[in-house]
Amino acid sequence: MNKLLYILSLSLFICFKAVAQKSLSLEEAQAFAVENAYSNLIAQKEIDKSRSLVKETFAIGLPQINASGSFQHFLDIPVNVLPDFISPSVYGVLINEDLIPAGNVPEFGTVPAQFGTDYNVTGGVELQQLLFNGSYLIGLQATKAFVEVTQNQLEMNEAEIRQAVATAYYGVLVSGENERILQENLNSLAKLLEDSQAFYEEGFIEEQEVEQLQLTVSQINATLSNLKRQSTNLLDLLKMQMGMPLSENIVLSDNLDGLLNKYKSLTLAQRTLETQAHPLYKTALSNVTLNGLNVKNQKAQYWPVLSAFASHSQTAQRLEFDFFDSDGEWFPSTLWGLNLNVPIFSSGMKKNVVKQAQLDYDIANVQLLQAEEGIKMEYNNAYSNFIFSQEQLQIAKDNADLAKRIYNKTQIKYQEGIASSFELNQLQSQYLEQEANYIEAVLNFLNAKSALDKATNKYD
Repeated sequence: MNKLLYILSLSLFICFKAVAQKSLSLEEAQAFAVENAYSNLIAQKEIDKSRSLVKETFAIGLPQINASGSFQHFLDIPVNVLPDFISPSVYGVLINEDLIPAGNVPEFGTVPAQFGTDYNVTGGVELQQLLFNGSYLIGLQATKAFVEVTQNQLEMNEAEIRQAVATAYYGVLVSGENERILQENLNSLAKLLEDSQAFYEEGFIEEQEVEQLQLTVSQINATLSNLKRQSTNLLDLLKMQMGMPLSENIVLSDNLDGLLNKYKSLTLAQRTLETQAHPLYKTALSNVTLNGLNVKNQKAQYWPVLSAFASHSQTAQRLEFDFFDSDGEWFPSTLWGLNLNVPIFSSGMKKNVVKQAQLDYDIANVQLLQAEEGIKMEYNNAYSNFIFSQEQLQIAKDNADLAKRIYNKTQIKYQEGIASSFELNQLQSQYLEQEANYIEAVLNFLNAKSALDKATNKYD
């Protein structure tokens, strides 16, 4: 009964593990990365930020309404010193009525006086409206162009992500293929070692032959163990490039043979270059547009700026804190007006700012030409490397097949006692070297195809 429960539990665990694993083809991995890669998430936020900037800039030209209020409690009402204008009048009357002699008039000084109330409250609303500003109109165009820049940068980032994911994906597959080849070789040598041990015990071969095989088996075991650790690290790198948690359990559904068969049928007619559709070119072109708008913006600093405003306020001044008394009086103040700012003379400062903006625009045009030539050069290199990698792939495949046939024949000779273990070991090393060269050629071909995709911005 316990054994049955154990088998059922083990079956459920295996099924759960299989379900929990996420199977990903190369295209699925790239699509996942485009949506979830960390750099892409940041680039998408930059687009959202630029769109918000457009709305912010547009709002500058819309009505702006602000409310204000203040409360004042004077512990000591300010004192103003006034000329004594009352005493002269009084003395003048007394003199005119002959009540006092004219010579008895004293010198008149100043009189301290307090004006105001203990409690003051003011509340108001102000409306401002921009009527004309050349920089504002050009700024609206610039913010829209900036959105295009961030979108082009997102497209460039996606191309980088696709290539990085492809490289990591190929790395995992290559590591797995190397493991498979070594494991097959190890199994073959382990069987050969077992037979050799029996031959030695029968006295047909020397002990050194067996020891040589033991050493080779041990070395392959160590290499295989290291490869398995590398495979784990490469798989983590792939998850990192995709923006996937490292704890996620995934398996790769594509294999090297399948990808090779798929990409070998790729014709170069499918990877023609369209320079102006390339995200790098579009980014450089947007940079030219932005700098051109900046020239216009600096020239617009010579233009006048016109705005309108209106405000209304209510003020209450009380000797006591009775502002909530409905019988209290509030004094209104309402006005509207226009503000006009006309630049007249800036001592050459604005002229030099415009000149700098024009030079930035000229630089942007040079950078556009540079980007165009750089795109063409990248395409030419990718095209050449793709052709070369195709040729090297076939050569490496033929060499690996030949080395395998030679090694298999030598194994048979060794079993028949015709070949020595030293010769077998040399040819086994030669076979592994040619297999490694072939796997490297496969990787170079796949990476060359990925680079060609990026250079042409085509991924079909």
